[in-house]
Amino acid sequence: MNLKKLLLLTPLFFVFACESEEEINLGITSGYLKGKLKSYIVNNKENGKSSKTEFNYTEKEKINNIKFSNTLDGTNTSETFIYDESGKVTSSKFTVTQGTTSNIFNRIYTYGKDGKVSELKETKENATEINYTFYTYSGDGKLVEYISRQLVGNTNKYQGGGSMGWKNGNIVLLNEIYKDGLVEETDYLFDDKKNPLAAIYNDFLKIPTTKPEYLNQNNISFFKKLFDGSKYKIESVYDAKLNLTSQKVSIFRGNDYVLVTENIFEYYN
Repeated sequence: MNLKKLLLLTPLFFVFACESEEEINLGITSGYLKGKLKSYIVNNKENGKSSKTEFNYTEKEKINNIKFSNTLDGTNTSETFIYDESGKVTSSKFTVTQGTTSNIFNRIYTYGKDGKVSELKETKENATEINYTFYTYSGDGKLVEYISRQLVGNTNKYQGGGSMGWKNGNIVLLNEIYKDGLVEETDYLFDDKKNPLAAIYNDFLKIPTTKPEYLNQNNISFFKKLFDGSKYKIESVYDAKLNLTSQKVSIFRGNDYVLVTENIFEYYN
């Protein structure tokens, strides 16, 4: 089954963060950075293309910026985050560049009484539509549902949504409903090692994302999609300090698994 990807629901791989719009380079010492995730590289073994996400940090335990580049289609993205005095992300400017064309999206984060982001409002510069994503959490603060809608004039259009089932700090079940009405269910299994991507949103940005790989406490070892029938296994490699250094992602085809991507994780020394 070919499912349409929902751009609105992916604030995940493409994030910039800073104290102010001018506060980009803070000259942080390597001692403070030591051990933090520096980059996440995905090498596609089938088409030879790759993507790279680079993480930078401030001394105040915040993400300074995240840069994303994709050699498949030449896309580069960046997002600059604005924090309030309490350290919460209140707004951001998200830029998508492809070739000589750039689109800028302004985002505003609204928090509920529980201190969690309850609403994300997104507007595109020089456009009239407004996109909203609404988030719902469990009693222990886990994201359990998201719904996205687009407002164009007086028309309110459903853009997609999903729900998560959690166990031991990991998303074991993800149900997605796309704007064209198609549905997908994904089931996950995990190893017992710490997931370095989880700190990006859970510890530093402290805002929701709909990407399970950025939410789970442990690393995904296997997942399958119910409706398109695909099955994937992920083989992770760790260093002596149990830091995740690489992953091989394989899809089941015919009678065996075939390698499709290799992920590389780099850390600051």
